[in-house]
Amino acid sequence: LGNLSRHPDARQWISELRVDEALAILLAHGDRDLVFYSCGALVNLAADPQTGGRLCREGGLRTKVAALLHDTLEDDPELLLVGVKVLSNLRLEGDGEEPWQEETLRAVRVAVTHARDAALAMVAIKTASAVASAGGQASSVQGASVQGGLPPAEEMLADLARRLLDSLPLSAQEQVDPCEAGLCRGPFAIGGDVGPQLALVA
Repeated sequence: LGNLSRHPDARQWISELRVDEALAILLAHGDRDLVFYSCGALVNLAADPQTGGRLCREGGLRTKVAALLHDTLEDDPELLLVGVKVLSNLRLEGDGEEPWQEETLRAVRVAVTHARDAALAMVAIKTASAVASAGGQASSVQGASVQGGLPPAEEMLADLARRLLDSLPLSAQEQVDPCEAGLCRGPFAIGGDVGPQLALVA
């Protein structure tokens, strides 16, 4: 299904037969490889606006992927990466018109932050190990991570998770007008008399 879902006609067939909903359910399965390949197919399906929107609206896909990221071990960057790819495709293509519930947004933000932090920790450990192996010569390990053409999964994960976090919509709390919340300064008056200082809302 991972390869089939690359083709628009196959994605339509998968959607009509509601196979995509079964793939979303399989994200909670106990078999890591089954979850990985199901998630891989959902990466392509989530890039289709109609399919991605329907899976968010009717199948709770955002919440399911957030739960997957939350439960995935920190030393499994490949599975974390494919999960973040699903959310990234949903955010960029499939869920633009679908409203975010506060609870879902919070769960996704926490889960993606967990994935990003796990990736950064793995990058730091590998870098420190490489420097130690090189006798403390940091310059000798520069560029080593991209040998073979592509950066390792943890570096790709850290970058993609960071970009996804930047693209997530603001929560209701973050959208509050600071003046309505009483956090604005008053206008400065001529002659040096200034308005009220910041007043924090209890």
